[in-house]
Amino acid sequence: MEALGFNLRRIIKNQHPLANHPLLSGKMGARFASAEYKDLLKGTLESSQELKRIGINTGIESRRDIRDVYRLATALQRSMADIIRLEQGHEPELEELAEKVTAEAHGLSKEEAEELFAKTKLLRRVEAPEEEGEEESEQPGRRSRVEMTEELRKEIARRRTHNAIIQGTALTHMRKAIILAKDKLDTIDPTLYARYQFFTNLGLLGNFIVPIPDALPPGEMQAGQVKLKWNKKDKPQIEAKGLNFPALVQELSKGVLETNMAHGLPRPYTFSEDEYKEYERQTGRVQHELWYFLTGPELSRKLQSFMVKNKTVRQYGEKPNGPRDLMYARTLLATLPEEDLHGVLHKIFTAKTISQEREAADVMRKHLHAAEERYTHE
Repeated sequence: MEALGFNLRRIIKNQHPLANHPLLSGKMGARFASAEYKDLLKGTLESSQELKRIGINTGIESRRDIRDVYRLATALQRSMADIIRLEQGHEPELEELAEKVTAEAHGLSKEEAEELFAKTKLLRRVEAPEEEGEEESEQPGRRSRVEMTEELRKEIARRRTHNAIIQGTALTHMRKAIILAKDKLDTIDPTLYARYQFFTNLGLLGNFIVPIPDALPPGEMQAGQVKLKWNKKDKPQIEAKGLNFPALVQELSKGVLETNMAHGLPRPYTFSEDEYKEYERQTGRVQHELWYFLTGPELSRKLQSFMVKNKTVRQYGEKPNGPRDLMYARTLLATLPEEDLHGVLHKIFTAKTISQEREAADVMRKHLHAAEERYTHE
């Protein structure tokens, strides 16, 4: 376990803001995180070697170097500076490309994308928003500002699961988008593709190695940010900004997924004013995203693979198990009560035999069918 990094040990010991979550901590959280760590480690080394083949020094020599915080931070800063230099003057075409690959990944038509993407900008500085108060999580010894009712606790756990799915799916889409955009990227600079691969793998790997703070100081820089707004027709619109092309794609994907799943999440009138503020604080803090980066990608990949393999997704788009089908399935999942959501996900992720997998698939179909009935009659 030592090689897996400081933050994975915090997951195992429940010494993090998502402690005691049914999927994102303990053995299951460690399972998701260790699979993602190995994938990122392999990708970082491969992309580093690719850059060296074309004469670019990354500053990373081995796995041992990658685990060194100073070397990792230096290599990441150098990589970021090189990317910014190459992107300069190409911002409009990269912004347009980010919207295009995001729309394709989610099965959006050109018209839907134009309506949804209100503002897409590459910026050279993205600051984290100021957040109220000190971090108060579910860790032992920490007390909430309001009485933590059972209903509120369940909604917080449910939202955190969907946050992990959103972040994990967005990160997977980001890495795929770089591959889909390779031909266009090569016209800007033939080294840009390999630089993006190296930067994204190394940056995400850093979340396992560099201790994650309990709170981000005001003015702390982020890789990107997304906001949802509603137009005059009461339709959601996305405003996304990122420090570079991969970060921009990730934020656009997060925005699409959040609009997709918003239907099933609590509204301000669900709780009292103080309870809803506590719900928002416990589920919307910026530094929590870093923990979702550790567990979310593998969780979302496993979930999508299970749904496709067991045909639990109703055909909604032009082809079975296509982007629109999966998008609709995530919409329905977002409406499931906490017990149903975590019950079926636990069955999926712990199934070891064919019969257990079939049982989990039957439960998933049952829940999605019931959710569809509720969703279509509202």
